Amino acid sequence: EFAFITAVAMKYFADCDCDIVVLETGMGGRLDATNIIPTPECAVLTSISLDHTQYLGETIDEIAKEKCGIIKQGGCVVTVPNISVQDIIKATAKTEDANLIICDKATKTDSGFIYKDKEYELGLGGVYQAENASAVTEIIGVLNQKGYAISEDAMRDGFKYAQWQARYEFVTPDIVIDGGHNKDGIRVLKESLKAEKRPITLVITMMKDKDYAECISDIISVAENVIATELDMPRALKADEIKKICDNSGVNCLAIPDVGDAIAEAMTKDSLICICGSLYLYKDLNEII
Repeated sequence: EFAFITAVAMKYFADCDCDIVVLETGMGGRLDATNIIPTPECAVLTSISLDHTQYLGETIDEIAKEKCGIIKQGGCVVTVPNISVQDIIKATAKTEDANLIICDKATKTDSGFIYKDKEYELGLGGVYQAENASAVTEIIGVLNQKGYAISEDAMRDGFKYAQWQARYEFVTPDIVIDGGHNKDGIRVLKESLKAEKRPITLVITMMKDKDYAECISDIISVAENVIATELDMPRALKADEIKKICDNSGVNCLAIPDVGDAIAEAMTKDSLICICGSLYLYKDLNEII
């Protein structure tokens, strides 16, 4: 299915005569359908973490090698500091004679981020978005060197008005939604919630083919209240299973299978509500809320 919709998308991009297309790999990189393209203007490697381990490998190193498959001969690659696998990225870039740019550290501020002594407003929440934004500044530098004309004002406007559904998205001042569903995504969500310095009520569901036990055990550590819910799909973890993990960790949890009822219960709490654990959860949330 993914190869089919990738082919349809490529045809659509060609028909629209796109100047630039941003292709995100579906899974990994080396064998991903999107990797059919020749050398791109710029390959980008953001934070690499354990996910899709049944296909990509059981270790970060194995997954990094698959991700590095998007680095093409004579191309350019931008990466965030990915310290644990930086040697793998460097070695691949050298083998492919590709120009490698490793981002410097970016610092999150209340309204945005600072990168290379410049301060920017950023419409995206979450402490991790500063690192992603640093990659954008380097990508734009690469494109401008290749003859594109992306101004500083355009870049600043892009950062200021950027929105990303279900990625630390505040749908009301007291409800934030995040679709992070692997250990790294949960880790950065936890950091963002801790930075809020408010009591947290979690409404959580996950897919049972994820590393759900470790993810749930990690994120519930920041919560004052936890409400487990579930989705009506075969892959979904049952609310009672989430409650068991919470009980074993000594964290109070209500299991409310119906998503609407779970959110209604969360709204009785005087706290920031974080709805998290799966992007699939997002589909009906706006109507429910």
